[in-house]
Amino acid sequence: NLSLGGYTDWSLPTTVDTANTYGYDITSSQMGDLYYNQLRFVSGTGGSLFNHNANFILFSDFTSWYHWSSSEVMSFFDGATSFNFNDGMQDASYKSSKFYAWAVRPGDVAAVPLPGAVWLFLSGLIGLMSVKRRGSIG
Repeated sequence: NLSLGGYTDWSLPTTVDTANTYGYDITSSQMGDLYYNQLRFVSGTGGSLFNHNANFILFSDFTSWYHWSSSEVMSFFDGATSFNFNDGMQDASYKSSKFYAWAVRPGDVAAVPLPGAVWLFLSGLIGLMSVKRRGSIG
């Protein structure tokens, strides 16, 4: 229900809940993409305070601590995925924890495609190409 700057399509960043989405160097989440790819932090080094590129100045009043994602953790009772902007750790946390929230809008953070969706798209594309090829031969 956030209305800010004339926009109402704000949300929490997303995370993909799979077996490999916890730990360091996880770029499959919007926050991981921001931390590692857009701002070029280095995991485990207190990155957001000392180790970043020039894009960091685009953020004001930034808190280098845990931030919530919009993703619940199905295998963790009363849990959701969190991201620590101090060291790049993505983890499951209890929802009762007091963390920060970072509101994002579509297009603000690069969307990371799901591997299954990519394979589905590619297999469909190959199927269409083979149908077209058969039609042009006969």
